[in-house]
Amino acid sequence: MREGYDLAVRVGRLPDSSMTARLLCQSRRVIAASRAYLDSHPPILEPDDLGGHVILHYNGVNAQDLWRYSAEGEARAVAIRPRLRSNNAYMLMEAVRAGLGLTLLPVYVVGRYVQSGEVDIALGDYDWGVTPVHVLMPPGRAPTRRVRTLIDFLALRFRNKFA
Repeated sequence: MREGYDLAVRVGRLPDSSMTARLLCQSRRVIAASRAYLDSHPPILEPDDLGGHVILHYNGVNAQDLWRYSAEGEARAVAIRPRLRSNNAYMLMEAVRAGLGLTLLPVYVVGRYVQSGEVDIALGDYDWGVTPVHVLMPPGRAPTRRVRTLIDFLALRFRNKFA
């Protein structure tokens, strides 16, 4: 924002900030794996089965070797031992598509590969949480009409496509 931008899109939890934020969507997280990977490894029927699988882990700022989920209204976690770590979700998806393992990522990353049939969702009956997507604007400055129009467009587009 110090560089004069009117807005920025931020994926993930927001730190405390003086910036004005508008939530665009909350993108559901899912476990993704290629059909070839799933066919050549033991079935994944519950989260504890993940221990016997090759985990490709998104390593964000505060990464832990846990995948958190909800089951029957109760918060739970499963410990993972990642074989590969990356802070690039699209690189992890390329590894998934190549059959190298499975990963937990937001639908906005995984969705197009699921729709094309390249990737399947494992443990889809579990709630793996959401990744928020916000638009940020500098504080104390009213957005121009053009910026408001862009934000409204983004809100509609994100809500319809990535939630």
